[in-house]
Amino acid sequence: MINKNLKKKIKNTNLSNINTLYHLNNAEIQKFLYLTPESTMQLKKEISTGNQILWLKEDIEKISKKSNPLSSGSTNIDTILNGGFFPGVVYFIFGEFTTGKTQLCLQLATNIAQKFNEQLIKKNQYLTLFLDTENNFKPERINQLSTSLNLEPKRVLKSINVLNIIGSTALNVTFEKIEDLIKTYDHKLFIIDSLTNHFRADQNNESMNQITQTKKFLKIIKKINDLTKKYNLISILIGQVSPNFSKESFFPVKPFAVRLLNHSFSEFIFFSYVGENKRSAHIINSDFLPERKTIFMISEEGIRDYHLISKN
Repeated sequence: MINKNLKKKIKNTNLSNINTLYHLNNAEIQKFLYLTPESTMQLKKEISTGNQILWLKEDIEKISKKSNPLSSGSTNIDTILNGGFFPGVVYFIFGEFTTGKTQLCLQLATNIAQKFNEQLIKKNQYLTLFLDTENNFKPERINQLSTSLNLEPKRVLKSINVLNIIGSTALNVTFEKIEDLIKTYDHKLFIIDSLTNHFRADQNNESMNQITQTKKFLKIIKKINDLTKKYNLISILIGQVSPNFSKESFFPVKPFAVRLLNHSFSEFIFFSYVGENKRSAHIINSDFLPERKTIFMISEEGIRDYHLISKN
């Protein structure tokens, strides 16, 4: 199905190339390419096959250079992501406590300050919008990471717009004005640590209307997707987990509210504890990346490739 005629049609509809299809849902693909639902499903199936990904390697490399992804600090993680974290994409990262999720958020907030360092000096710009729902943002860790990259810690901290979100009501109110924030400050990186914290508390509160809370949560999810595409944001969402009792699953935990999230986001990365400072990152669900796993470490300098440390 992916042939010269389809490529020509993609070009004529102002889509950059076939990789753009990875970020469209079925309805959008049908609209842009005038395909039947059956043809759309077949196209998605072909794109997700190993051979097709191999065929697209050259295009992906071109897009990687053009889109200028943000590095995680670990070459291993960047490699399984085909270059790093890309603008216009929502990444949902989940795992148990102490698996490195918040460390990644703080590292990315520091790395993007390094990436736009000259722009920061000129404008004192907010680069990162960080919604902290679990009181996980640690200025002292930003100071440490900044120093390791030879950046001025105060300037890096000023580049991060941190909003402490206490409760689901505060989260809903924040999302009512969040687009104005993004437009005003021209944010590049959008982080929520964590997305599901308050929703989980609401679901366990018998006095609250569960249907109403779910609708509000879905509204937030939709807005995240819309804003990420509209403003070409790198969006990092951290998710809490619950036990996974399914005998068919290889993973001991699953994202809380997984049924809602599976229909909303395409890029899922599972972080797990391996030992001491050693962690693993596992792409388990992606519209355009194969399932891949790698090892990284958390050091005083930040997230880095794992290597054995000699005791001599």
